[in-house]
Amino acid sequence: MKKAGVIGKPMSYAITAVWQDTSTNKTALRSFTTFTVKDWAAWLPSFEGGKQERMDNGITDRVIGHDIDDNKKVHLATAVLDTTKAFAYYKSDALKKRRAEGGVVGEPVRFLYWIVKRY
Repeated sequence: MKKAGVIGKPMSYAITAVWQDTSTNKTALRSFTTFTVKDWAAWLPSFEGGKQERMDNGITDRVIGHDIDDNKKVHLATAVLDTTKAFAYYKSDALKKRRAEGGVVGEPVRFLYWIVKRY
């Protein structure tokens, strides 16, 4: 990996995906977010209830899941359709409130990446 130019510590996850959007999405920018919840069964309906809010803010769900052996460690992959709206939403009080209502513990870890090629 060092020869290939990788810097920093690599991350890997074994995820149970409970929902995946398999439709073709031309948007190449993605966000991968991980966080901990108090209770998966309580968090999931809260998250699902925010779908329109995410869409209104330029974000569409791609994969929803959790660690293979711990459903309190949540992983989300989303497509970022409008960077201006999405980046503002990531910092918004509305999202902070939704996370609190869903039982999210601490701050999420998010990174952005590009889909370079589809196979």
